[in-house]
Amino acid sequence: LDAQRDGQLNVSLRGQGQTQVRVALTNRSPHRLQVVLPPGLVAAASTGQGFQSMGLGLPTDQPGRFGGIAATETQGNGFRSIAVEAATPALAVAPGQTVEFSLPAVCLNFGIPTPTPRDHFVLMDVTEFTNDARAIKALRSLATLGTSQGVAQAVVWNVFNQMEFNQLAKQANKYLNPAEISVAARFVSALDASPDQTLVDPDYFRQGRILVRVNGDRSLQAEAARLHDELSGKSLLGLPVQSVGAIAEDNSLPASLLLDVNLTPGDREAQTRARVLVRYNSALGGWTRMDTVSLTLDGAPGTIQADRLARALDEALARAFVSSTPASRQPGLTNYRIVNRLPMTVRSVVLRTGNSEGDPVTTVDRIEIGPGRAAMTQIPAPIAIIEKVELSGL
Repeated sequence: LDAQRDGQLNVSLRGQGQTQVRVALTNRSPHRLQVVLPPGLVAAASTGQGFQSMGLGLPTDQPGRFGGIAATETQGNGFRSIAVEAATPALAVAPGQTVEFSLPAVCLNFGIPTPTPRDHFVLMDVTEFTNDARAIKALRSLATLGTSQGVAQAVVWNVFNQMEFNQLAKQANKYLNPAEISVAARFVSALDASPDQTLVDPDYFRQGRILVRVNGDRSLQAEAARLHDELSGKSLLGLPVQSVGAIAEDNSLPASLLLDVNLTPGDREAQTRARVLVRYNSALGGWTRMDTVSLTLDGAPGTIQADRLARALDEALARAFVSSTPASRQPGLTNYRIVNRLPMTVRSVVLRTGNSEGDPVTTVDRIEIGPGRAAMTQIPAPIAIIEKVELSGL
């Protein structure tokens, strides 16, 4: 923005449909420029132009992803948290050079016509577009922390246009699914719970998302109670587990997963079975049953430790709710379609590139597959089996 005002940089923005804006940057200076695209930019339509203004994410090679400049780092407890003070990426533009690219975008005016390539915008900071501090923090947080396109759009229509979530479910179901709306509701709750911060604290999206209850038949009640207590604080799907008892049957915990784990003896003496009823909390209708997952662990119930049960649950849930299917092949590379049936955004996927345990794995990080959505990824292997997934919580 400074370079544009100083005449060093010419910035041209054109419409590119519902989810992108086309950007052209021309370096008018005699020097090589490192062009920073900070979170919280708006492609604004001038008054009377008759098409939507767009909130901008950051450059990405992953369709369906909105934002995400914050680095992830491992904390002492083994969980992954988000460092919101991460460096903003920059684009190198040589003197006289024009660089063109697309930015992910969300519509800021519900019901206004979608921009086309004939439509031109003015680039500005969100503070120039609105003086609503809540809206400013929402757009900057979405771009910084990163989420999927649908979740970001649901948040923006709620915050910028005061569209209630039930209203979005009825009027915007062409663009949004119920799980995306539920995650957006969680974001808005976090937005309002951190009024004095410039960005939403990412810890809000981690806590109270994976709720677990462990029960057992009469002979296993003591071991079930032990595991129930020991699971609290463990990592599952990349988020901390919260062991719970009775829960409210309303939508006060939107976009949370509830795992009811029931332990039974296996067919052999040194074997334990677990049947897991998976439910999630929708902002539109409270707790909803998703599916039942079964798993078997070698070892008598008394020998099963919480870490081992968490790893088994992690693998079983990942494979039950996230799938990888080859879409096309070329020499040395396979394009896989990754489908996310979980009601939260998948941040990363670990794929095993062979049919046997111990075969090499590859990690696709910051893929941001929204709930109920799919994404493509390219793997240098003919086989890619879901090994593990991590949820962003947003």
